[in-house]
This record gives sequence, C-alpha cells and structure tokens, in this order.
Amino acid sequence: MRRLLLAVLAVSCALPALADEKTKTLFRRCAPATVSIECKPAADGTTTIGSGAIFHADGLLLTNHHVIQSCLEKDREINVFLFDGRRFTGVVLAHTEELDLALVRIKDSPGGLPSLEWGDSDSLEVGEDVIAIGNPDGLAWTLSTGIVSGKRETWLQTTAPINPGNSGGPLISPEGKIVGINTLSKYQDRNNIAFSRCSNVARKWVEETLAAATAPVAGTRFEDEEHGFSITPPDGWVRVDDNADNPGQRVAYSGDDSVLRVYALGGVKPIREQLSEQETLLRNQMSTYRKSESEILTFRGKEDAYALTYGFTWAGKEYISRQITVNDRTLTWTLRFTTPKRRFIALRPLFDEVLYGARWPSEESGRETPERAVESWIQSIRTRDAEAFLNCLDIPRWLDDASEGRYGKLSAEEQAAAQERYRKAVGEMMAAGDLAAQVEKGVRILAASVEGDRARVPLVSRSDEDKTVVEEITLVRSTAGWRMVAVGPARPYEGEDPGEGGRRGPNVEAYRPEAGTFEARVPSDWTRSAGPSGEGIMVYTFHEVAEGPPPAMIVVATGDLRADDGRDTLPAAALDALTDEVVGGAKGTYKSKFEVLSKEKVTFAGEDARAVRYIGRQDDFSREVDATLYVVYRNGWLYAVTLIRRKGEQASAAYTAVLESMTLKGSR
Repeated sequence: MRRLLLAVLAVSCALPALADEKTKTLFRRCAPATVSIECKPAADGTTTIGSGAIFHADGLLLTNHHVIQSCLEKDREINVFLFDGRRFTGVVLAHTEELDLALVRIKDSPGGLPSLEWGDSDSLEVGEDVIAIGNPDGLAWTLSTGIVSGKRETWLQTTAPINPGNSGGPLISPEGKIVGINTLSKYQDRNNIAFSRCSNVARKWVEETLAAATAPVAGTRFEDEEHGFSITPPDGWVRVDDNADNPGQRVAYSGDDSVLRVYALGGVKPIREQLSEQETLLRNQMSTYRKSESEILTFRGKEDAYALTYGFTWAGKEYISRQITVNDRTLTWTLRFTTPKRRFIALRPLFDEVLYGARWPSEESGRETPERAVESWIQSIRTRDAEAFLNCLDIPRWLDDASEGRYGKLSAEEQAAAQERYRKAVGEMMAAGDLAAQVEKGVRILAASVEGDRARVPLVSRSDEDKTVVEEITLVRSTAGWRMVAVGPARPYEGEDPGEGGRRGPNVEAYRPEAGTFEARVPSDWTRSAGPSGEGIMVYTFHEVAEGPPPAMIVVATGDLRADDGRDTLPAAALDALTDEVVGGAKGTYKSKFEVLSKEKVTFAGEDARAVRYIGRQDDFSREVDATLYVVYRNGWLYAVTLIRRKGEQASAAYTAVLESMTLKGSR
C-alpha cells in the first residue's frame, strides 16, 4: 500500500507538464471540441463522469457506453459541459455495449460548435505521437501525451495516460484529428498501457447508425450571439446547407417537404418601403408569383415589421411562402417558411410556434453578459442616473422579491402605484448621493454562475460598518437582456478588500477542501480543480486562467500514510528517504529527461520539509519544465506540494503568495 501510495503521489506531482508550442497549439484547437460528461445519479446515488468528442458542429458527439449506461433506464439524458463553460443537456441517440460506444446529441445546440475531424486509424504506425484530452478523476480538460505503442485488432494501444474520467474522450493525432475513442482499460494497475477504440471502427458505427435511423436527427437551435437573435426549429427538422452562398442567409432547416430560412441584411429602411421593394423583387424573379396577403405589424411599440404570404409554382409543383420581416437597430431579419400548397394549412402552426418562440434582438447592440449588466447598474449609481438604475431592473420581480411576494398579490392599479412610489424613492436616493458614496468605497464584480436564463453574480463591497461583505445579485434574461431581480443578503467576505474605486489588487479567497487537510488563500478568478487519484489520494490544482495549458500551476497531493508507517512524525533521515521515494516516482513520469538540481532542508507552512528542484520532460512531444517540490509529513499525512513552470520563465508573484499562505491541517 505504501509503495503504491507514494507512486501515485509522485505521478500526481509530475503529471501537469507544460506543453511546448506544438502541443499547446494542438490543445487549443482540440480542447474546445472535447466535452465533460456527467451522467445523472444511478439508483445507488453515484454520478458517473466521463469525456466525449464533438464530431459535428450541430452537436453530435461520441463517448463510451459505460459512461452513459446508468441513464439508459431513465430519460437517456446527461449533462454536457463545454470547454468555454457552457452547459447543455445531451440525449443518448444510440449505444453499443460490444464496442463500448454511445452517440449523443446536444439538445438546443446553438450550432457552430467546435468539432474534430475523423482521422484514419488504419494508417497510424506504432511509434507515432498522440495526445489524449479528457477529465481524469474530474480534473477537467487534462492533456496527456504519448505514442501509439501497439495495434490490437479494433484497438489502439497507447502510452498516453488514460484514467477513469478520460473514458469517451478523443485520442488525437498531431494533425488534430480523432484517431481513437479512449476507454477503460483492464490494465489500470499497469503503467503506460491504455487503449482507445480505433477511429475507423467508431466512425463506421456512427455512420451506419445515423443512416439506419428511422427519424432524422433533430436540427439545433440557431443563435446569433452578437445580435441576440435565436430560434428553435420544429421537432425533427434538420439543418441544411443549401443556398449557403447567399450572403444574407444565416441558417436553413428542412422537414415535412418544407424549408425554413433565416436572413439578416444590413441597411435598415422604413418597413413599408421594404415591403414594397420585396413584392417588386418577387414579381420580377418569379413569373408565377401570386400575392395572397400582406400586413404591417407593430414591433416594440411601432410599425417596424411586416408579414407577407404568397404562392408560386416551381418545377410543376405549387408552393406557398410566408415570411415575417423585422427591423433591428442595424439589421433587417426575415424568417421565410416555404411548403407545398397542400401542406400549408397543416404546417402553418409549426411556423407560428417557431415565430413565437424566437428571441428577437434587443434595441441595444450586442448581448450583454450578467457581469456587464451589474457593471451598468454600478455605473448608474456612480453617475446618479435614476432612469439608468431602473432600466437595469426587472421591476415587477424586483419589487415582488423586496416585498416578500406581497407585490405580486396587488391589483394592476396597486402595482402601478407601487412602481411609481419606487421610482420616486430611487430618484431621491440618487439625489442624496448615499449610494454613490458607498460604491466609491470600492466594489468588485466576481464571475457569474449561469443556468439557462438565470444568473447569479457575487458583488463584493464595503458595508456601512466598513466591513467587507459579499452579496449575490440574481438576474434573469429577457428579450431586453439581463435584468436584476434580487440582491443579497450580505455575508462576511474572506477575500481581500475590493479597493477604493473598485478595481485594485487581486481578489483572494480562503480555500479549504472538504477533507480539511490544508488551507490556502487563492485568487478568486483562478481555475481550481480537485479529485481523487487512486485510493486515499486527493489532488488539487490551482492556476491562472489561460487559453490552453497555463504557464504555471500549483499541485497539492495529499495522502494518509500513518496506516503504513504507524508514526505521526518522522525523523530527519526518514523524511529524507520518503522524499527520495517521491522524487523517484516523478523521475518515472519524466521519461525523456529528468535532473535534480538541488535538495535542501526548508520550512514549509511552518513544518520541517524538504524542497527538491528538478527539471523534466515527459517526452519529445512536451516542453521542458522547472519544478520545485515540497515534501512534508505531518500527523501521519504526506503532503507533496509542487510549483511547476516552464523552464526559463518565472511564475508570477501570485503563485508565491499562494504557497506562503498555506497551512497544513491534516489530523487524526
């Protein structure tokens, strides 16, 4: 047990090698097309985690059968997390236990998702470089490198580390193509023996499965993030690429012998002028054009849209088209539904459902984020702009929350009177300047957590008692953008003072894992991850947010060794020997190069420790790293804390501050 524990600890400290430029570029290309999968709790309450590879931009992805197995007897739905933080629900379309593969579709996919191309696994030769991206033990988007070490019928054998959680993720060639789907190995207790289902086998199964499907794969939701427009096509309709060269066409869907097209054109003109020009254009283009009806529509309180229905003959068949055209601030949007004449009456409700379910652009350009919405609210307080303050709120929900639900029970007349009283009160507050003075003490807007059309944004500020507090602001998304509906309550905040003016210095929070084995002060905007890495081992990583692998990171591995040593403390000689064992494990991971530069006695977190500085390189596919490993034995707990950085570069002062803030708390 002791030997295994030390080996796992050493590997945990050595694994986050920092990639060279080639590997970094490959990671940046491929990580966004790799997803983290969470299968909803099984009957025993356990949640299965795994990985997946998106191979189609409309949201089709591949994973392992054993990853999604527990959801098959329920709704066949799983949680899918994208590299950029978005979360979707996925539906299992097909699965095969024999090949350990599962085909998943992302529901309400916005389309245009990052995706990976298929590679040719048959052309691979033993010795070629590969990388694996996945979520081993919940450590999201972990990169591991290796070579193809063998070809076993429908399997590729690889030296790239693949652990529980990697299952379903892609094995990737240097060209950035899928050459395998990583899976669970029966050799989990062996080093450098892992397996991946050959991409040619996986691709053939996917293509046969889709070709044999009795119903088409449903189309995905179209969303224009820049302008805030989105629609969801009718169930069962598929996205098509015909007429894609038309510069105005944004998306098209087909189903039931019909088609739905979305256009967006610049150069906004008066809506009546547009209707006249459109009718003239259609008459000139189609000799069989037959107008049925047209109507000017009210949009945002003014005549800024029209509906046009017309018939025509094409290739001997009669069709009807109905289009809705709407003026945005900078674009004109058109939804055009075309169907055989005999099907128009039956299918028009489908078009109306799409139309009513569309999210139209707000009058402001672009889509604000929850953080920007809160920032606008803070700015309105600074400038004492009462109207801007009120525009940041969903006033009915805001007043309902503030009155603990009493506002919602009022009549329409009473609600209007309550809103007027609130508007007057806000004007008086702004004029008094008390809110502005409080904001000037310092505020800090932290990262939002978003679930669907609801978001929560922590806001750090100074209270009237001059204490640092954090309040959670709740927002909802509407056609007008993010609007605030609730604030608070305030609670003490353990991070740094937000700073006068609101933006000075890093924001730091106390971090203490559930096991309570240590504590550290970590910048709140850093990436943090934690997960088991073998029996009795927990690994924690901290680093700055970066595209691809970060330039440096701190890795903390903890394990309880008292059962093997029977001692709460170790004499100096025993601590030296223990350190040598941990370093030996690291040496086994950095196979291409490993050199110890120094070893000395130090004090770390107030405890006797050993500090070992080494340089290492995992393989020719990886960049050389410079690492400092601190080994501490306290109350029977072994701590291996490693600062890893690119060779020749210095980590920022924030990393040193995190190390200096650590306290070790492992106890019996």
